[in-house]
Amino acid sequence: MRGDFAHALQAPTRWSRRDGPKIATLALTVGGLVRWADEDIDREFPQDEHRLFSPARGLLPLGEKYDTIPSTHMIVGLTAAFSLSSVVLDEPRHLETARLLVEAYVIVNGVGIVGKQLLGRARPFVGSGSRDFDLARFSSQNDFRSMPSGHSLEAFATMTILAKRYPHWWVQLPAYSVAGGVAAQRIDTHKHWVSDVVLGGTIGYQVARMLADHSAARSSDPSAAVRLVYHPAGIGLAVTF
Repeated sequence: MRGDFAHALQAPTRWSRRDGPKIATLALTVGGLVRWADEDIDREFPQDEHRLFSPARGLLPLGEKYDTIPSTHMIVGLTAAFSLSSVVLDEPRHLETARLLVEAYVIVNGVGIVGKQLLGRARPFVGSGSRDFDLARFSSQNDFRSMPSGHSLEAFATMTILAKRYPHWWVQLPAYSVAGGVAAQRIDTHKHWVSDVVLGGTIGYQVARMLADHSAARSSDPSAAVRLVYHPAGIGLAVTF
């Protein structure tokens, strides 16, 4: 697990020239939304004023249901389910999925906490507009922790781990539908600007993709293995390399 955290922290050192346009596109997209679209979408999305909003609004029930479950309960439940299935089915792959879910959750929450504190952006319901940033505010007030969206970070990270680990349409479609519903719900309830959920969702996806790809590369190495071991005192985790 320590190696995965180090791999995540060192991600910027592995960026290449090909990553430059992607990062620039994200920055321009988020900046453009902040400047020209956030306030209009915040006003019009809940009223369903455009057909463009219909697909996203169709996912709202998923986001509303997700919002009733504390994120810690969600991740603990998923982790327990995959860990148990690994024991019952003797399938180490599920145990690895459980580990990745925890890692992604911890990393994106760390990113979210730092980002929210540094950017100090006012939430839509505050009423001060989409360009109200108080950089490095380090405020204890939740009203000024809008960017990035923590719910979007967590939802896209969690669902991307599932989608990458089990690359079947019947896993990917529901997973990303839930993540999209979470993003839509945050906009609909004026908890976040659309740029908040775009940034949060993108970071969540990229962190999870990086962890899943790193795990897949490690699994392809015949000298490395993770497995459950049983002994009189209980169950343990063995790593060989």
